Amino acid sequence: MQTRGYHGEIRREVELHPVLIEIGGTPIIHTFGVMVLLGVMLGLFVIKRDAPRVGLDPEELVSLSVEVFLAGLIGSRMFFVFHNWDMYSAPEVEWWQPFNIRSGGLVWYGGMLAGLPVAFWRAKAYRMPLLKVCDVLAGPVILGLAIGRIGCLMAGDDHGRIAEEATWYTLTFTDPKALMDPDYLGKPLLPSQPLMFLGCMIVFGILHALRRPLQHKPGAVAALLFVLYPIHRFLIEFTRGDKVRGRLAEDVPLLGGMSTSQAISVPMVILGLIVFAYMLWRPVSPEELAAPAPKPESEPDADSGPTPPATSSASPTPPATTPADATPLDEPKA
Repeated sequence: MQTRGYHGEIRREVELHPVLIEIGGTPIIHTFGVMVLLGVMLGLFVIKRDAPRVGLDPEELVSLSVEVFLAGLIGSRMFFVFHNWDMYSAPEVEWWQPFNIRSGGLVWYGGMLAGLPVAFWRAKAYRMPLLKVCDVLAGPVILGLAIGRIGCLMAGDDHGRIAEEATWYTLTFTDPKALMDPDYLGKPLLPSQPLMFLGCMIVFGILHALRRPLQHKPGAVAALLFVLYPIHRFLIEFTRGDKVRGRLAEDVPLLGGMSTSQAISVPMVILGLIVFAYMLWRPVSPEELAAPAPKPESEPDADSGPTPPATSSASPTPPATTPADATPLDEPKA
C-alpha cells in the first residue's frame, strides 16, 4: 500500500504495509493487530499511572481494564459481523471467518455496548467506585482507539471516499492486500484514517486535561467522552467511503440516509449531555470522594477461591502445670 501526496510540484510517496510478516504468501501478523495491541498497552500504562490519583489500586484496575477490553473486543466484532451478515453468510465464506479479527472488522460502538456492562459488573466485584473507574478509563480508552486508527491507515481499512482530484492531503492505496474494495485502489481518497487519529487525540487531550479539575465530580469525565466522541464520529463519517458501514433507509424518520454510526451518534450526544449536566449538578458527599476502604486481609479477591484456614508451624504449647503446694488463684489463702 502506498500513500501519495501532492503539493505544487512536490510529490511524496510513503510505502505502508498491511501485513508485517507472511510465510509462503500467507499473512501471519497484520499491522492492524499490532497497532491495536500497542494501543491497549499504552492505555493500560496510563490507567496504571492515573489510578492512585483517585485512590484506586493500580493492579486491580489494570486487571479490570483487561477484562473490559476483552469484552469490548468480542462486542465490536459481533456488531461488525451482525451488521455485515450478508457478507459472512455467503456460501463461499469459510465458517471461521466471522471470528477472524487479524485483518480488521471491528465497530467501536459495539465494543462500548459490550464493555460497559462488564465494567459495571467487575467494578462491583472488585468493590471499586464505579464512577471513578469510568473516569479513569475514559481517556485511555480513546487513546487506545487513536493508536488503532494508525493500524486502519496501514491496512487500508475505514478509508475515505474518492476525492475529486489528487491533492497534498489525499491518499492513494495500491497494494491489493489493502482492506478495501478494488474499485478504490489507485484512486485519490480523503484521509479519513489520519482525521480519525487526530480527532481521537483531541478528545483524549480534552479528557486528560479535565480529569483533575473535574475530579470532585465523579462520572463527569466519562459522560464527557460520550459527548465528544459521537460528535467526532458523526463529522468524520462524511469523509468515509468504505461500503461495509451501511446506511439507514431513506424513509427512516429524522435519521434516514445517515450511516449506522451517525444514527447511533445523534441520540448518544443528547444522552451524554444530559448525563454530563447531571454529574456536574448533583451533590457529591465526602464519602464518595474518599478513597475506597481497603479490603480485609481475610477477604478473598474477586476472582480467588475461599481463603484456606491458617496453619502454624510452631510447636503446640504444653499445658500449664501447677505445683502441688501452689494455691489456686480463685481460692483464698488460709
